[in-house]
Amino acid sequence: MKPASAEPSQSTEILILGGGPAGSAAATILAQAGRPVQLLERERFPRFHIGESLLPHSRTLFRKLGFDPQVEAAGFTPKFGATFFSACGQHVRRIDFAHAEGLPCPEAFQVPRDRFDQLLLEHAEAKGARVFQGWRVLEIEFGREGVQVRAQGPGEESRILRARFLIDASGRSGLVSRTLGLRKRDPKLQKVALFGHFRKVKSGWGEKPGDIRIVTRSDSGWLWFIPLPDDCTSVGLVIDRDRIPAGFPGQDEAAFRQWIGQSKIVAEMMASAERMTPLRVEADFSYRPERYAGERWLLAGDAGSFLDPVFSSGVHLALASGMDAAEVLLQHRGTGALPRRALREFERLQIQRYRLFRRFVLGFDRPEFRDLFFHQPVPEGIYRAVVSILAGQDRPSPSLRWRLQLFFTLVALQRRFTLVPRLHHPAG
Repeated sequence: MKPASAEPSQSTEILILGGGPAGSAAATILAQAGRPVQLLERERFPRFHIGESLLPHSRTLFRKLGFDPQVEAAGFTPKFGATFFSACGQHVRRIDFAHAEGLPCPEAFQVPRDRFDQLLLEHAEAKGARVFQGWRVLEIEFGREGVQVRAQGPGEESRILRARFLIDASGRSGLVSRTLGLRKRDPKLQKVALFGHFRKVKSGWGEKPGDIRIVTRSDSGWLWFIPLPDDCTSVGLVIDRDRIPAGFPGQDEAAFRQWIGQSKIVAEMMASAERMTPLRVEADFSYRPERYAGERWLLAGDAGSFLDPVFSSGVHLALASGMDAAEVLLQHRGTGALPRRALREFERLQIQRYRLFRRFVLGFDRPEFRDLFFHQPVPEGIYRAVVSILAGQDRPSPSLRWRLQLFFTLVALQRRFTLVPRLHHPAG
């Protein structure tokens, strides 16, 4: 890329693309440490975003960011667990975060992402990050001395931004990953999500009002019901891409209701529901890159990898990876390329987290996993290990890993033998 000489340019040490949780977390850590950082966000906040259910272990990250007081004061719906329903509605399993190990606080939150993301971005700015909203990246060029980005602002003006280092937190757009051809779809998790916000969704399905409710489907899909303030509920369907009928109008409300209403329990929940937002569709749900980092760049959040959100890991993994990326840059004080050892360690952490949660997501699609998941007589130690991961423990101890392996061994045995009664799987 050779920019026109008439375009204004400016330089910074660190440039972040994207103002969602990953970008805002990275910017906060860097700005708190006094490092010069600029952040470009394509949209203007507040803006709609899916992924409203947080995990308790994110509270630890909020404290490191100095963001916990804002979350506490925001009036978000408290979440102490999740309630899962089998497709037939006859089996219920509540995950209580109080049973997780190594968890300072069992409380998480259900958050309208427009408000949550705006608060987090404003926090990064208050800590000293320079934030520019409404700027769209046009081109990215990598060189030996740094990165050059050409971006277009709200008034259609374009500008050249030069930085020593770049953190790509541009979400599913994945600007760097797409530029370098790094993104790989997960062949076992090709899903489509259809979702929207509704009022008057029937409550009382779950032990506590703030629970996220997950309803399984017999075809390996599932539905979410996330309670938000002001009688608003986020409702979504996730299903294998190849199971959607040809020509299915995903954004048509009547078709959406007919599709999800095949489950009796869902039909009851939605009997009086009124749609508040347009229905939206997201495809190509799960992916990861060939590399998470290069000599001058790091991928964070959904710009790196994303998983089927059945266990609400999205925001937590985005925050953690954004903070990891910031720590790599904090430890590197020079202007030269990032050390290979630091890049390998950064990539190891991202891959480890992805594989950990991916194993649960893949398992949840299988009947034998659901058989064990919904039946209560699982040994207490194994149950606590499973709950710890579902609460967001992304760096399990050797003891936790051993018990998780035992759980998945039982799942494998259930496939061949009947350790627990098998669930009834009616249509829908």
